[in-house]
Amino acid sequence: MTSCAQESKQKNENTNKPAKTFGKGASAIEKIRALNKETSALKSLEPLKVKELENWLPETIKGMHKTKGGALTQDGIIGINASYLKEHPEYGKDFGTTVSILIIDGHGEKGAVAAGSFVSIKYDNINSDKSNGYTKTIMYEDTVVKEEYTKHNKLYTLSFFYDNRFAVEMKLKGFEQNELWEVFKAFKLNELTN
Repeated sequence: MTSCAQESKQKNENTNKPAKTFGKGASAIEKIRALNKETSALKSLEPLKVKELENWLPETIKGMHKTKGGALTQDGIIGINASYLKEHPEYGKDFGTTVSILIIDGHGEKGAVAAGSFVSIKYDNINSDKSNGYTKTIMYEDTVVKEEYTKHNKLYTLSFFYDNRFAVEMKLKGFEQNELWEVFKAFKLNELTN
C-alpha cells in the first residue's frame, strides 16, 4: 500500500513539470544528434494499418461525441484525425467544449519527415509569455508536451511525440487549463500499439 502511495505521489509530482530533456550544458550538436537518431529509428518501423487506427478512435471523449473523423493516407503517410463536441445546454455548440485530434504514424521515410517537428519538441525548452497567450514545454507522464494557449479564442493546443512513434496534436476549446490532462488521459493513447 505504501509503494502504491509513493508511485501515485511520483506521478502527481511529474504532472505539469517543466520539461528537462537536456541539461543546460548540452550543445545544439548533441540535441541534433539525438533528434537524428530518433528520426532514423522511425524509418525502420512497419506502419500501422488504417483499420487499426480507425478501430482505436473513440466515439466519445469526456462526454463529447465524435462529429467527424477518419483515416489520413497520403503519399506514404498514415494518420487519423477527429473532432469531438459537447454543446452547451443553454447556448449551443459555440459555447460548448470541443476537441480535435490529429495523429500521424511516424513510421517509414515519409512518416519520419512528417513527425520530425513533433520529435524536436522533446529537445526544446520553451517558456514564452505574450500578451495574447503563452507557449511552454512541460513534462506530463513521461511525455514532453508543447502547450500553447491563445487568449482571444481561449484555445489550448497540445503538441507532442508519443511513445517514440506518433506525432500528436490536440486542440481544446471550452476547457480550463487544469482539465487538459484529463482529456489527454481519456484518449488512452497507450492503446494505439497494444
